[in-house]
Amino acid sequence: MGLYLLATSSLSIVEFGFERTRERQRIDASMQAAGYALDQILGRDFHDRYTPDKPIAPADYARLVEELNRFARQLRVEYVYSMVQMEGNVFFVVSNETRDDTLRGTPSRFYNPYPKAPQELLRAFESRDQSQRYARYTNIWDSFYSVFIPRLSPGGVRYILAADIKLDDYPNLLARCLGRSALLVFILLFPLIPLLYFQRNLLRTRMELAHKDAVHVAELAELNSQLEIKVALRTQQLEQAVEDLRRFSYTVSHDLNTPLHAILGFTQILKEEASQNLSEEHVTHLDIVAASANRMATLIRTILYMASHRDAQPRKERIDLSAMARDVLEELRAAGQVFGAETVVANDLAVHGDAPMVRLILQNLLANALKYSRNNPAARVELAGASETDGDWFEVRDNGAGFAPEESERMFRPFGRLHGEAFEGFGIGLSHVARLVERHRGTIKATGRPGEGAVFRVHLPPSC
Repeated sequence: MGLYLLATSSLSIVEFGFERTRERQRIDASMQAAGYALDQILGRDFHDRYTPDKPIAPADYARLVEELNRFARQLRVEYVYSMVQMEGNVFFVVSNETRDDTLRGTPSRFYNPYPKAPQELLRAFESRDQSQRYARYTNIWDSFYSVFIPRLSPGGVRYILAADIKLDDYPNLLARCLGRSALLVFILLFPLIPLLYFQRNLLRTRMELAHKDAVHVAELAELNSQLEIKVALRTQQLEQAVEDLRRFSYTVSHDLNTPLHAILGFTQILKEEASQNLSEEHVTHLDIVAASANRMATLIRTILYMASHRDAQPRKERIDLSAMARDVLEELRAAGQVFGAETVVANDLAVHGDAPMVRLILQNLLANALKYSRNNPAARVELAGASETDGDWFEVRDNGAGFAPEESERMFRPFGRLHGEAFEGFGIGLSHVARLVERHRGTIKATGRPGEGAVFRVHLPPSC
């Protein structure tokens, strides 16, 4: 009898310890999943958007509570909720709603006060480490396990994500372990060797399961940490891009339009008041200045339109590319940017796209071709193209400085200059060309070799 009691007690205590350890590991994994899911359900800026002075709409709050209820049921969590601290008091911001809450007539309320916050919760509010978790136990027989996870919203509001899970009642669990162990020892007491073998395998299996659970928890924590870092990095990059776009739009609309309007105004005044004293050639020069300024105003409006309508589709129309190219070359020649090069434009070229955007593409490509071939005594720039079943294409070819084949992708990046200070410029023209082609859902490809010139081919699909 003594051996039976000793074996039963030992086995039940060991089993109870393994059951308790496994349950706590499962709970810890569930709690981490609950904290991550609350971040996704509420959003990191939830506590910035809603305050006691700006409450959430009742219908939205009801849907949110229902979503939290569904999540708690799936994760087998009793409560999931978030809290904030204001003026020394702790308030429930939002939580799920259990059946007992409804029966008592006390459903969850927005910014519901926490009557007596535990010390672990108050320490969590003071933590600066958002990965720290504060667990609270009452004693070994406690029926709830709580975890508090501190967070900081983008607006600087410190809040706590928390979850409570209802544990198996430890006295009942111990009683079940005793019952199973007593039955097992009774059956296997006499064949001692099979009992020892079974017990060894049982312990080994439990240890392997516990190890797997621990590895799973560590992997989950690592994935969550990496995800938070990536989300923060992407958010920072997006905010910087939006700020750069805002500054660019202001610069274009203000700093460029102001002197441009002055040019147009004074040119018109000069033409009206002094045209009788000017030769026909000088009047023509004034007309060229006015036309160029008007063209520049159109380009500025196009750039502003692109900046403020990033998702808008380009207007689709048939464009006489040959006539547009000759017009662009005349402007470049009047501005002294042809540098004596021979220019050849194929006849009857046509593409379908947004005319101001296509003109900006063509102007950048022709200007670059003329600039980078100006050191060749026999400089030649050609424009060719065709319309095919899969869309329209055109290419600008020159016999200028060229570039290394491996640099063909880098030149389309902002400030991606390949020739240093040998040629003037800022390295942003081709990046604008690439963006304009992308807006048409087309492609651009550059080929070339050092000293042998370059070819830039643009392909525009049948529909933009």
